Amino acid sequence: MNNERGEISLVASIILSISFSLLVLLSFKLETHHRDLKNKLRLDLCAKEVLGLSESYWVDMSKMNWAIENATKVQVVAAVIPGLQGVAMKVSKVKKALKHLQEARTVSYLIYLTKLRGKYCPIPAAFFKTPFEYENFLFKRNAKGVIKMRDRSWNSNFLSGPYFLRVSYQLPELKVLHPRWRKNILASKVASP
Repeated sequence: MNNERGEISLVASIILSISFSLLVLLSFKLETHHRDLKNKLRLDLCAKEVLGLSESYWVDMSKMNWAIENATKVQVVAAVIPGLQGVAMKVSKVKKALKHLQEARTVSYLIYLTKLRGKYCPIPAAFFKTPFEYENFLFKRNAKGVIKMRDRSWNSNFLSGPYFLRVSYQLPELKVLHPRWRKNILASKVASP
């Protein structure tokens, strides 16, 4: 009789050990899944914020480029027509103000990206470069004063944990009032080794 109780206690302790091991394994799996979901959410929110901010910046810069290019045309016409030289001078001041606005907008954009990166947003370097050519925050401009484009097509990868988003852009010349571009987003999970 005493021996039966010992066998029951042994079987019960084995069952409890197996149950506890399964519970620990399950909690580890749930924690891993939770961490992966947190990384994916961070990646999605970060990408949405960066892409929206960048596209807004490109629209603003494109509109200002359009205004600078057309102001140059007005300036040339006003300089040729007698009596409109004063208009040409005013247009020159408008162009100068637009150029300063572009520089201020770019600094604001870059500061905001830096703040996002400080909040652990995995921003690809391409977004800091912008599609425009600049050096030391001074833009390279064509003869009309329009900012030159660096690249019109580029790919960048957002990475967070095992997840990544590949964003591809095909940009037009950004000097129109309503720029349109092609964007392709590919989301994926990196395979575990």
